[in-house]
Amino acid sequence: MYTGFWGLTALSLILVGHGVYTWVKETKGKKCRAVPGKVKAFLGVIGGVVAAAFVAGVIAILCRADTTVPYVLGLLMMLMSFSFNNQLRRFIPYFINNEEQEETNHE
Repeated sequence: MYTGFWGLTALSLILVGHGVYTWVKETKGKKCRAVPGKVKAFLGVIGGVVAAAFVAGVIAILCRADTTVPYVLGLLMMLMSFSFNNQLRRFIPYFINNEEQEETNHE
């Protein structure tokens, strides 16, 4: 009955996991700059909305709400997961400390 919500939850987890995997893979073994607090807060808000949509969807299922309510919450979770993945991957190049590029730029 609520299979749409659970399917969107699975897809959202895949997207969030892919973003985190990409971050770890790209920064592994490289010197990275510190991540500013604004970026952490921005990604935290997006992650918080994903988590809140999941919790609200589960509560709606437990309260036996109409099937469209958890489905809409699943769509919100999916869209925010896309945003989280995109933003996390967008910020990666800014934090990798490329000393070779900096030396060539100063020459």
